Amino acid sequence: MEQIFQNHPELLKIIESGNKSELIKFLTNNPNLASSILSDIASLDEPAKKFKLAAIDKMFDEQDYVGAIIIINKGLELKDKINERFLYSLRSECNIKLLNYTDALIDINSAIQSLKQNDVDDYYQFSKFLKDRSEIKKLLNDPLGANQDILLSKEYEKKDIENNPESDEDDDLPF
Repeated sequence: MEQIFQNHPELLKIIESGNKSELIKFLTNNPNLASSILSDIASLDEPAKKFKLAAIDKMFDEQDYVGAIIIINKGLELKDKINERFLYSLRSECNIKLLNYTDALIDINSAIQSLKQNDVDDYYQFSKFLKDRSEIKKLLNDPLGANQDILLSKEYEKKDIENNPESDEDDDLPF
């Protein structure tokens, strides 16, 4: 929000005046700004969410993996327990694209550790991270470690199905 007020000091004056109709007029004339404000407000309870979304855009829209890592590092500085695991996972993906497999393994291990510390019942996510780690271990020429992670991943998949029997994943539909 501070950046928005720095770029649009007139907005701060309108808010301080308390003139609602002037605020509505200003935001109607600046729809991108309104969208940015809503995004900032939505991420107040999850401060790193904004960095996660920006990194995803950088990775997938621009294929700028170094730039995405810079954004992810800033998000990780916030120590947001909700988004930390995803930031590590995203950084792992970036490192794979950059052929930095050892760094990718460190990051996916950090994602798994964050998940263990903060959300022990998310069996689906455990399974996904273990599959990711298995792929990285294959790239590092560790077939035994890769196989162990796949087996452990299947155990977590079973736990997920047991705890979520109504899940869409097992309805055999193609979508």
